[in-house]
Amino acid sequence: MQNGTLWRVNPDTGWYAPVGLRDDWRGTVAITAASTTACAHDVCNLGESLESSCDDPCAAEVCAVDPYCCDPDGAWDSLCAYEVTSICDVSCG
Repeated sequence: MQNGTLWRVNPDTGWYAPVGLRDDWRGTVAITAASTTACAHDVCNLGESLESSCDDPCAAEVCAVDPYCCDPDGAWDSLCAYEVTSICDVSCG
């Protein structure tokens, strides 16, 4: 995602597309990309808390539901990793 670009999120698939490109997606939410910094680790791995603005959109989705996962005093713990599966529909292997 490019900073300042308005993006559309398809809640059924989790896919992102620039506004104007996939305006046919029903029930989408428009967001503005705030950052493209790399996540400190994969969302399926336990570790330090992640920034909700890192380059994996699933991090933002999890942190919107569970702010502890992105709190500087928090951690990306087993609950955050479980939420990746339940919220983002990603299989952590």
